[in-house]
Amino acid sequence: MLTTSLKQLTVCVALSIGLVACGGGSDSEPAPTPPTPPTPPTPVNNAPSISALTVAQIAESALEVTFSWQVTDADNDDMSCELNPGSQLASISIADCVATTSAAVTYSAVGTYTANLAVTDSNNSSSNKDLEVIVIDNSPEPEPEPTPELPEPVVTAGDDELVIFYNRPDGNYTGWGLHLWADTTCTAYDGPVLEWSAPQEQSGDDPNY
Repeated sequence: MLTTSLKQLTVCVALSIGLVACGGGSDSEPAPTPPTPPTPPTPVNNAPSISALTVAQIAESALEVTFSWQVTDADNDDMSCELNPGSQLASISIADCVATTSAAVTYSAVGTYTANLAVTDSNNSSSNKDLEVIVIDNSPEPEPEPTPELPEPVVTAGDDELVIFYNRPDGNYTGWGLHLWADTTCTAYDGPVLEWSAPQEQSGDDPNY
């Protein structure tokens, strides 16, 4: 009985030692560090653009023109504009140049000028465009003075006669005459020989002129 009990005890002790040896230590491996997430890319802002810029002179208006434009933005940002007409005129600011698409400008003189339109979005990106402006005076021509109705002359020419009416605004006819020339080779003239160097003085006055 004693021998059997010692064997059993020895087996139990050995089994206990084996369990301790197989159990190992209580410390565990550290958990791996999760990877750092990538930094999201910075959004890229697209600059606005001017798709159209034109100018037209207002009919029958002296030196006045109308600028028209169209602006776009790929990011749908709000846009403001500044129009510089040139010719040292003050610039025009447009708070919303999508809703407002034109502006009138009056120049001080005819000529050729360089205007500029600049557009800026809400992210402070901008673009601009130049435009040549040719200004002419479109004001209507003044009405001509009416021609006065003149009376019929009293003196009239007879057969084979010619009457010449000559009027000087100052009324001074001293030293003035009509230079004529005719000699025997001029068969259409039946009168005394005329010398170019001897002008013909007036032979009378018409009471209406």
